[in-house]
Amino acid sequence: MSDLARQLEACFAAADRHVIRVPALVKGRLCSPPALEPEQLAPRSDTGAPENASAVSRIEGTWVIRRPLGGAAGEHWLLVTPSPDPRELIETDWQGLARSLYGLPFREIERFIGAVQEKVLSLRGRQWPQTVQAAASQRFLHGQPLDFWLDHLAELLDPEGLADMVDRQLGKPWASGQQFLDGWVGVDATIRRGYVARMAPAVFGNAAPVPRRLRAQVRAMPTRQLHITAGNAPVVPIVSFLYGLVTKGVLVVKSPAESNLLATMLALAMWATDPEHPVTRATSLVYWKGGDSRYEDVLFAPEAFDRLVVWGSPETVGSVRARAPKAKTIFLNPRYGLSLIGRAAFPDHMQEVAMRGSTDTLIANQLACWSSLVHYVEGDEATALAYCQALQQALARWDEHAPNVLSRATLGQVRLLRRTAFLEGTWFTNGTPPAISSAVVYLREPFDLSVHPTCRLVVVRRLDRLEQIFPFLNSSISTIGVYPTRALIEVRDGCAAAGVSNLFPLGECEGLFAGMPHDGMQILGELVNWTTSMIDE
Repeated sequence: MSDLARQLEACFAAADRHVIRVPALVKGRLCSPPALEPEQLAPRSDTGAPENASAVSRIEGTWVIRRPLGGAAGEHWLLVTPSPDPRELIETDWQGLARSLYGLPFREIERFIGAVQEKVLSLRGRQWPQTVQAAASQRFLHGQPLDFWLDHLAELLDPEGLADMVDRQLGKPWASGQQFLDGWVGVDATIRRGYVARMAPAVFGNAAPVPRRLRAQVRAMPTRQLHITAGNAPVVPIVSFLYGLVTKGVLVVKSPAESNLLATMLALAMWATDPEHPVTRATSLVYWKGGDSRYEDVLFAPEAFDRLVVWGSPETVGSVRARAPKAKTIFLNPRYGLSLIGRAAFPDHMQEVAMRGSTDTLIANQLACWSSLVHYVEGDEATALAYCQALQQALARWDEHAPNVLSRATLGQVRLLRRTAFLEGTWFTNGTPPAISSAVVYLREPFDLSVHPTCRLVVVRRLDRLEQIFPFLNSSISTIGVYPTRALIEVRDGCAAAGVSNLFPLGECEGLFAGMPHDGMQILGELVNWTTSMIDE
């Protein structure tokens, strides 16, 4: 058994008691949580959460993340992780960074990524105990089995794809992005001397220094980065980490409670690959409860980090804006996806289109920023209702393949919608009420999208013409899937002008390519310091 497999099995050693103990990676050190007795891990009464709800507690130097077990009230899965000193996470050794990580050739970053990828792939196909599968998939990995996420993690750790991303986002016509990260790149440019320097002969006469011939150079200098990530999809902290990794950043990545387990797998794979590697030693993959002043007063202090990357809710974004007003911060705000279906789909292609639409809806179980919440259908009401039925059937197939177990709170939210905001809707539900597994609701009037529970619930609305979508668009929409291709080509300029970032064929909204912009930005260019120098020729 590999060291990585042993480490991962140690995390699950108490799975039969519904406890998972995961380490944190702190500047290359693998820090395990202290062993606590079961009575110490019991839910605290001061969390303010109902007995059957999720909660986070700080107990004896650990964070205890509680998730309902799904059986009797009061039973939970517990994920236990260390609570490191936040001051340990801040790096101030500039000369050491320049000699080690910042001076590392990008080809060595590629080699390291490839070695980590091999470690992850070595875990594929292992026969994990049923208690482990239940803990991982049902409560901490959004309903998908461990192998699914191990495959996904390995796919993201693609050395060639990440190198392409660097070259596309940091490269210029005269040099690759990797060259800018590895050193100073000459720029074929005319240098204009400053006004005061040009006055020097008038001031000093013949004693004035003779103007030198100078050559301009530019470097994409790595930075110290703090990434505050969101829990709507387990891959978010991994994607954020990779943005920092390929820019040679000194990284602190805060995983959300919902995605801590996948980040732990990455931490273990890095440590098992080489705990002394400059990348490992410059990386911290940790957790703390968002808003905890004991951490954030230290980490949000001026000069603690060169860049902040913040994913999450409006509350998270607003809190960071208020507490770190001087930091250069990249905000990745909550967004959502839509589907736009032209009349060419009906009636001959209705089943196919419903399957495509359901695929875009189920991205991260409808929690990702690009998963579709609303499907707009071009046609009359009878066509829209027929599409609702076809979509209901497609979602039922997904429910069979990847069961969707909704919490009591979410089921209550759906029941409330049926009595209030969606009272006039026509409903098509799967599952046995009140425990529905997915649903489609046809609404005739506009509604407040903020009430959408993102739980395999699709709202369907009707348009006479696809062009009528434009008044409903804004920059909160990340992605639109469109059918057919002709309609996509016709509407994409107008959608892009409204602030939509991605326009894809229906059913392909999870598609990616190396160097693809994120939320309308070339993220890597924002994570480096573009530094200039001039030298004598």
